[in-house]
Amino acid sequence: MAKIINNLFIRVNSTSRVIVLSVLFGLLTFGATLSFDFVWDDFPTVVHNPSLHDPQTLWKAFTQDFWGLHEIPEKSGYWRPLPTILYTLMTLIVGVKPWGFHALNLLLHLGVSVLGTLLLSQIGITGIPLLASSLFYAFHPIHSETVSFVSALPDLLAAFFGLSAVLVLHTNKLRSHWKISLGTFFLGLALLSKESAMAFIGIIFVFVLWGTEKQRFSIGLRKKLFMMILGMTILYIMGHLLVVRETSIRPLWGGSISEHAATLLRVAPISLGLTLFPFPTSPTRVLPISSGFKDPLMWGALATLMTISVCCWSLRKRYPLLVRALMMYGVFWLPVSNLIPLEGLVADRYSYLPTLGTASLVGFVVGELVRLFQVRTVLSIIFSLSLGWSILALRASLFWKNDETLWRHATIVSPTSNVAWNQWGVALLHREKYKEAIVAFERALALSFIKGGDYREASYNRVLVLYRTSEPSLAKIEIENHLNKFSKDAQGWDLLGTVYARLEDWNNAILAGQKVLSLAPTNWKYHFNLGLSFVQKGDFVSAIRPLEQAHQLSPNNIEVLVRLAQANFYSAHWQEAISYYKKILLIAPDHAESLQAVSKIGELLMLKGGLE
Repeated sequence: MAKIINNLFIRVNSTSRVIVLSVLFGLLTFGATLSFDFVWDDFPTVVHNPSLHDPQTLWKAFTQDFWGLHEIPEKSGYWRPLPTILYTLMTLIVGVKPWGFHALNLLLHLGVSVLGTLLLSQIGITGIPLLASSLFYAFHPIHSETVSFVSALPDLLAAFFGLSAVLVLHTNKLRSHWKISLGTFFLGLALLSKESAMAFIGIIFVFVLWGTEKQRFSIGLRKKLFMMILGMTILYIMGHLLVVRETSIRPLWGGSISEHAATLLRVAPISLGLTLFPFPTSPTRVLPISSGFKDPLMWGALATLMTISVCCWSLRKRYPLLVRALMMYGVFWLPVSNLIPLEGLVADRYSYLPTLGTASLVGFVVGELVRLFQVRTVLSIIFSLSLGWSILALRASLFWKNDETLWRHATIVSPTSNVAWNQWGVALLHREKYKEAIVAFERALALSFIKGGDYREASYNRVLVLYRTSEPSLAKIEIENHLNKFSKDAQGWDLLGTVYARLEDWNNAILAGQKVLSLAPTNWKYHFNLGLSFVQKGDFVSAIRPLEQAHQLSPNNIEVLVRLAQANFYSAHWQEAISYYKKILLIAPDHAESLQAVSKIGELLMLKGGLE
């Protein structure tokens, strides 16, 4: 064993050796993700997203809300054109195949690991400490979500381009004007990937403009870099506001300012601890929401943080690396910490960048161990811990294999998470395990009630199960009870309209459909369902308008086109029917269902003396 360790690790003074080892271990640990399926938000973001099949999305991404280009356009308050562009390119190149998207995530993570190693080496971590830090970060178990979850692409892109910006500004191999230009360009790409990339502005200010690396720039160049970064930030904020109209649609603050500040203080040491030992991993980890400044635990956390700060300040000259590590962690953590008060949840992917600060802290500790113990002893410890760390990371990533394993695991490690129970219910619903799904949804509702709130999604999912398993008249009562609580739930009204249709009460089905469109006018399915109600009623003329609106919102939808062709035919609009007939053939000439439908229309047109 000693000989193997000696051959592998004894000559680690070269950063390139460390990079090769970290990439190798990272590939072996997370390589299994290539066989994983899509999970959770991957379905609306990628699988069921028709805009990704349209090359025009490559430039529409800059003018739309991140969720505005989904199958059902929504407002999220996010402007992330770069992930949308990559999703589109992957779809156009390899299709909607999970292995391609997982391969992209894996390659980006390996790239981030390399850039992270280079950054750690530039802030003063070298040799054996660099090896420990690099391996700690490359296959950290908390990264299993970021690497395995296709929808975590924004986190990976922000980290990759943000670290590229910092490293370009650090290097001595480029002329100053190139460093500033490329650094600003990469920073812009990071900002276009995810909003939390704003942390890199702080990193540049702390480590480049006013930190220990400021000697790389003259005063004039520092001023120029400051102006370039400031200009990029202003342009990004203006673009964000112009596209999404506001900084955020969702209530990220989730309470009073005192509650928010107290929560941040209370969870700060918890978050740091998770980056050191993140077990058990969970996509919906529940963290405590503080009641405000009267919370004694908040004051205890504040005292702890102040003690750490005072100690670091007093040791800043003797242990500058320790101070840099904690500063790096804090700068990366602050932007994502604002998400905590939303529902008391924090995803593991939010720790993707803060863990780099923790990795530098590990490097500092290992550096001190090297001074106290023999090199081979420290290397043996690193080697043994790396194997165990890799196994733990692999185990954590396997929970992301599919929706069933993911949410079953989440309910075990986060039993008080209403989101976890709701998603587990959805997984059971897809498997048609209705009794178990009802139990899961009711558990989610109970947890929400205990927390003093209502959970619309879980309530809707519950009545959806009842709709599938009960008589229409009984389901109607349950849905009406749901709508008494959530009167603006478009999904609930749409389901009520479906129940009326099953009862052949077309007038009420149409009224419900019109109510739905007043709440969600951009959803093509709701326009289609309203048109379908008119068709079932036999009012084909009235069906044309909602079906045309559905067609505008989902231009290549075969089902919509077939209904439009039929509605126009039965309304004696022959030319319109022919035009939709041709569109169907252009989009899907070999689609069996479409061929049967258009063939029937063609035959009827011929009988009516239509065109050849």
